[in-house]
Amino acid sequence: MGETISVIFTPIQGPPGQYHGTLVYTDSSGQQFYAGATRSTWSAPATASDALLAEASVKTGIGSDPLGTLISLTGTYTPSLNDSGPTKNWFDLENPSYTLFSGQNLSSKWSTITGTMTQIGNLGLPYAPLDQNSNSAWCTAAFDAGASWQAIYNARVAAGVNAPGCGVFIGTPSNPTIFIPISSLPPGDGGDSTTLTITCCRVIGVGLRSLLLDFCGHRYAPPLGFRGRHAIPNKGASDVQ
Repeated sequence: MGETISVIFTPIQGPPGQYHGTLVYTDSSGQQFYAGATRSTWSAPATASDALLAEASVKTGIGSDPLGTLISLTGTYTPSLNDSGPTKNWFDLENPSYTLFSGQNLSSKWSTITGTMTQIGNLGLPYAPLDQNSNSAWCTAAFDAGASWQAIYNARVAAGVNAPGCGVFIGTPSNPTIFIPISSLPPGDGGDSTTLTITCCRVIGVGLRSLLLDFCGHRYAPPLGFRGRHAIPNKGASDVQ
């Protein structure tokens, strides 16, 4: 029996069509494991006002985040996980899903995914519903395990969902840098020339307030609130290190 790593999408509170993603690994024996993320205040309903205040807090660094911090959850899947707690309804059978990896032995990829998820959870990042959230976590973990940005984009398209925050890659101690060929970015994510004027860049420093980008040798300190690893272009093999 072959192995798979898939992402399962769960509808979230808010506008129709918005989904949360959870990664699920099915090994050769049929046993399943999961990796996902949520907000530390998951047990309390989130209001529209909470969402706005959280976004403002993350982007400006001013004020407290009413939605708490981004936490990660990994472990062995059991049906009871779907019934209550922070993972409630994450594994509904009718939820759309997409297979990111398939093969005879995906244990090393899963180890990378859970390692990235654990590091993200340990960062204590404030939770933002649009750009520093559970989707940021699983997309970062999948990318670190070898999924291309195009494959991650295809997962959302094939499942017919919008996963806000998936375009934000979170820097971790073991992998603070990201390189994505500009040609691999879909339209709207930086791949169309009408929205992109730079030819290459790289992250050279990561911190809540100290992230620096290097645009072909020209350093740029992003605006206050810019954090994590974004889907940023890099043209030319000589720029990739």
